[in-house]
Amino acid sequence: SLQLARRVARNYFAEVRYNAKQERDERIRVEGQSARLKLRQAELENAALTWSIITLAILISAGIVVNFIIRRNRRNRWKAAYDAEVRISNRLHDELANDMHQAIVFTESRNLDEAENRRKLLDRLDDIYRRTRAILRENAQLETKENFVLQLRELISYYQSDTRKILINGIDHVNWDTLSEAKKVALHRIVQEFLVNMKKHSDATLVLLRFKTQNGRIVVSYSDNGKGMTNDAQSKNGTRIMENRIRELNGTLTFDSGAGNGFRAQLEIPV
Repeated sequence: SLQLARRVARNYFAEVRYNAKQERDERIRVEGQSARLKLRQAELENAALTWSIITLAILISAGIVVNFIIRRNRRNRWKAAYDAEVRISNRLHDELANDMHQAIVFTESRNLDEAENRRKLLDRLDDIYRRTRAILRENAQLETKENFVLQLRELISYYQSDTRKILINGIDHVNWDTLSEAKKVALHRIVQEFLVNMKKHSDATLVLLRFKTQNGRIVVSYSDNGKGMTNDAQSKNGTRIMENRIRELNGTLTFDSGAGNGFRAQLEIPV
């Protein structure tokens, strides 16, 4: 009976020790799992904080970039408007004011009862009137919807004469509705600048304007057989105005010109 009691006691204490070991192992496992969960939670919180900081930094950077672009575009528009005002002012002074003064002097110094003097005066006044209309046409409000192509054709035809032939290719094959109003205005003004420079400086007798759509962009190619690009300040100012216009619209404008080799340019605007 003593041996049996000892065996029972040993078995009992063995079971107690086993259960205690199991409980200790389970506690250690639970504590380890809890520590891992806390570590994972801390890692997630740190990752969330990091992404929040990165997102905030990106938003702040994006805001700075957008603000910079808006300010730059506004500054470019102001500069383009100022350049246009200066150009109009110079044209009014150089082309109209002096001729008007000469007409006044002619009126004061000649006998207008003579038919020949009246005819000369009327011819001068008619020339001043036509050039005034030309300046107004170049800077008038544009129709950018149904009549855009018609206005563009009228602009080009205005610079055609008995000694100057202007060829147009592909203008009716372009889907102009894909261009925004701002891009249509810019394209019209740049084509106008091409033609104004041609008439003033190149003495060209043949001009070719080609319009096409290529790789999601509207491409306008200009070429003439004139003297090429001049280096005077007025021509450079016109070129700078064109570059400012197209830069605002993420387009490209390339020139190819040499003295006596004509003038070529290509304008590309994304649709």
